Amino acid sequence: MLLGRGGPSWTLVEGTERAEVGWAFRRAVWGRGYATEIGGAGLDYAFSVLGVEDVVSFTEVHNARSRAVMERLGMRYVGRILRPGLIAGSASVHEAAPFALYRITRP
Repeated sequence: MLLGRGGPSWTLVEGTERAEVGWAFRRAVWGRGYATEIGGAGLDYAFSVLGVEDVVSFTEVHNARSRAVMERLGMRYVGRILRPGLIAGSASVHEAAPFALYRITRP
């Protein structure tokens, strides 16, 4: 059974292509450290193999679990961006939902 997925990718953030690390897991395995593990491996790959200088990650502002993972990975909050996504308390996707943007630079 697939538990989840994650790793580095490329994404547009406010019109600029950026290296991003992300993850998504089945609710049944939340809280087991998988997101921290795959996020850390993704950062290592982005810095050591892809050679990027910094990596971003973002999540809907109400996603406290993913924000905590980003902070455990050493990422720092740098602001909000608007993207299609969910707003707390709403089941529908909004075109301009607020996302928390985090960033880390090469160690």
